[in-house]
Amino acid sequence: MYINLRGRTRIVVLVGAYAFKIARIRLLSVIGRLLLLPFQRRKKKALFVIRYGAFPIGIWNYIFMGFKANKNEYQYWLNTNDPRVVPVIGMFLSNFILIQKRGHCLDKDLLDKIHPFKGIPENLRNGVRLHEAHQYVFIQGRVLLADYGECDTIKALHAFPLKT
Repeated sequence: MYINLRGRTRIVVLVGAYAFKIARIRLLSVIGRLLLLPFQRRKKKALFVIRYGAFPIGIWNYIFMGFKANKNEYQYWLNTNDPRVVPVIGMFLSNFILIQKRGHCLDKDLLDKIHPFKGIPENLRNGVRLHEAHQYVFIQGRVLLADYGECDTIKALHAFPLKT
């Protein structure tokens, strides 16, 4: 068993052949953001509003972003069965726990050689982290996107056609 606590919105627990993504409730983080808010530049405040929404809904969305990411991944998989992403096996406790197949980590060099999204158009790169190696896993000889819960990532997946 391995527990990854580094995720911004979710904790990932790897057990056997499965990855359990557990949504974080970011109460302490939001308190820190609220304390820093008066001292932040206007651009940074605007980026927060664009990503999470205006106050008070934006604060709510920020706290529960892990739940939304789990829901987005579950719905995207159910609606598309996209072969470029890690399959979702199930979801429990109202978006709190998402279960996926477990894969093997990739390093940047290997990802550069066999990247599934080479040539992604520049207009789809804003807010999308499709170039980072830790977003991908290796399952049954294929490189798959493991973290696709952000809305911008799902928009890019819809806009970037499947290779046939």
